[in-house]
Amino acid sequence: MYRGKANTVGRMRYRVTVQQQSAPSSDVGSPAVTWSTRYAEEPADYEYPRGGMAGRGRQVEEGVDAIFTVRYRSGYAVTDRIVFRSENYGIVFIRPVVGRDDYLELHTKLVK
Repeated sequence: MYRGKANTVGRMRYRVTVQQQSAPSSDVGSPAVTWSTRYAEEPADYEYPRGGMAGRGRQVEEGVDAIFTVRYRSGYAVTDRIVFRSENYGIVFIRPVVGRDDYLELHTKLVK
């Protein structure tokens, strides 16, 4: 989805928290998944895909609940999650914005 000039800093009016999975701290039983904050109050643009689908190249990916556009930073991974409006979104696909090396689209799925 090329959005041209739509991806500007001015559209990044939302704030999200990017969390990464931490090593389990429990030695007894099944390991507990813990999360640590990688980026707090990260500026982002939020988009809700129509019909629960998002384009990935020429394919359509079902189950994407939200797309967050953020400034480019190395280190984002599909094991990370986004916290937005007290909801957790798991990253399922990371896509550089075509023609703009300054931004990344984080395609996410709501985690319950």
